Amino acid sequence: MEHAADHLRKYKELWNKATPPLTKAELDAANERCRAVNTLLRLVDKSTKQPDDFIKDHAQALSDTGLSNDDVKMMFRAVALKATITRLRAHGKGSATIPTAERLGLGEGSLKAYIRRPSTWGEHRAAWQRKAVMNMPNNLAARIEQVVESNGGTALSMPVITEWVNQERAKKPMPSIEALVKAVAKKNNPHEQGYAEDVWKIYVRLYGQQAEGNKK
Repeated sequence: MEHAADHLRKYKELWNKATPPLTKAELDAANERCRAVNTLLRLVDKSTKQPDDFIKDHAQALSDTGLSNDDVKMMFRAVALKATITRLRAHGKGSATIPTAERLGLGEGSLKAYIRRPSTWGEHRAAWQRKAVMNMPNNLAARIEQVVESNGGTALSMPVITEWVNQERAKKPMPSIEALVKAVAKKNNPHEQGYAEDVWKIYVRLYGQQAEGNKK
C-alpha cells in the first residue's frame, strides 16, 4: 500500500481509474498513514514495556495510524513470534515447536517461509499498512487498489518500472543489462535479500542467450 500510494501521487493521469477519482490530498494522507504505521511498528519492536503501558505512552503515534489498541497488542504478539522464528532459524529447527496459540493464525507454509527467508517478514508491515488505509474514509484503500489492479495489474507498475529503467539507462556509462535488471528489481523490492538475483534468473530464462550475451 505504501508503494502504491506514494507512486500514484506522481501519475495524475491514473487517478481517474478509481471511482470516484482519487485526489492528491487523499494519496498524501494515505502515504502519511503508511509512514505512521512504519513508525509505530519500529516503536513496538524496540519497546520493553507491556502493551497497555506502551499504548498510554504512545497515544499520538497510535492515533496517527488509525489503528486500535487491540491492533497494537497484536503487534506485540508478532514481535514475540518473530523472536521465536529467529531463534528456530539460528538452531536449524522447523516450525513444529511453535504452539498454536502463538502462531497468530499463520499456516505451516507461511511459518516455514518466514524461517527460511527472514526478509519475507516485510509482508507483516504491508498488511498493517493496508489495514490502516482501509480505516480511512471514502473507501480509499479499495479505490487505490482499483487503480493498481486496472489494465491487468499494469496501470501503475508499467510507468514506475519504465521510469526506473530510464534512470538506469541515463547513467554514464550505461550499465549492462544484468546490472540494469538487478538495479530495477532492488528498487521494486529493496527489503528482500536475493530478490534481484532471482529476477535476473527469470530474465535469463525468458530471454536466453540475448540476456547472457549482455551480462558484462
